[in-house]
Amino acid sequence: IHPTRDLIASEAWDRTVRFTDLLSGEEVLLLEDYTLLHNGFGSDGRLAFSNQGYRNYGVWDVSCPLLDVYTNVEGDGKGWRPGFHPKFPQLVAISRIERIDFWDTFQKKIIYSLENQHARDFRFSLDGSQMFVTGDSGLQRWDVDVAKSDNGHLKIQLSGPEELVVGKANRMVLSSDGEQIIMGIGSKARAVSATDGSLITQFGSHGGLSTFDMTADDRFLVTGTWKGQGVKVWDAESGEQVNEFIAETRSVSPVAHPIKADVFVTAVGGLRIGRTDQQNDAKPHEHSTLNHPTSLVYSPDGKSLAVKNGSYDLVLVDPDSGRPLATIQSDGLSRVLGFEFSPDGQQLAFACFDNLQIIDINRVRIELAKLGLDWD
Repeated sequence: IHPTRDLIASEAWDRTVRFTDLLSGEEVLLLEDYTLLHNGFGSDGRLAFSNQGYRNYGVWDVSCPLLDVYTNVEGDGKGWRPGFHPKFPQLVAISRIERIDFWDTFQKKIIYSLENQHARDFRFSLDGSQMFVTGDSGLQRWDVDVAKSDNGHLKIQLSGPEELVVGKANRMVLSSDGEQIIMGIGSKARAVSATDGSLITQFGSHGGLSTFDMTADDRFLVTGTWKGQGVKVWDAESGEQVNEFIAETRSVSPVAHPIKADVFVTAVGGLRIGRTDQQNDAKPHEHSTLNHPTSLVYSPDGKSLAVKNGSYDLVLVDPDSGRPLATIQSDGLSRVLGFEFSPDGQQLAFACFDNLQIIDINRVRIELAKLGLDWD
């Protein structure tokens, strides 16, 4: 029985855990393929559990329930980063080892594959008519033609590519105006024209460069690293370093706020928030309970932050307070790799080793609302 005396958790031999409202007798949540690790809630209202034959362990918090509310879109091969088409969000592209697959999530099937692409990253243009791809061949641009039939199914055709930059390139981001592509080449980032690939800005070196993002006003580039140290802030026009945070340790996945031009978050043993114009170190979120955040993605409106916590869980977090809003787990057998919000922020796609899964954020909130736990 929960400490509030209005909720009871019960476990059955079929590996299900049911949560029942003691006042109404109604079942409010069902977790399938779970086993409780002790015989009651803790004094703080938390409940320890295991799933998938004790492969994974975790803690269920009544204020932040774990909800399996994804639409599973099966696939094969290792998936890396998914990306929604800006005009047809039911179209999700996902980069894999040697190809890029295009999924119609309504049909739950691949409708097009771009073969023989050793892609490291990709981005759609703002209007969705083009796609930029970085990889072993450098930076390429493809023309994209998408049409929807009367039955709602999509058709897609790609033509190209046009070589914009030659030479191996890694991660990439698109400026907010869509006119620049910032890509990683070794330990340095480079900004080039999305029109012809000409050099705009060459940034300085950040050893072990792995992740970076442009601020909302396109004035600064924020870089992080797995192997090097610190978060560095660079002037987007001159390419010169203007600030550095957490210099004594490595910093994972700094991402810039999509609305507030001077704010970014990063993960260093927990969530930290910083401002590009401040000289002091990025400060830890006081209310964040995440113990192993690795990758971060803002929702388009900046009101929530998706955080990969460990290998199997995605946590929706209030970016201002660090408070977890909801925890969503993958199918329990596949590690979460890349993830991305849809342009309207209503869906969250995440790629695993062997499938693509789509989270309907509205469904998450509906389930939370049934428990009186929606975050508005």
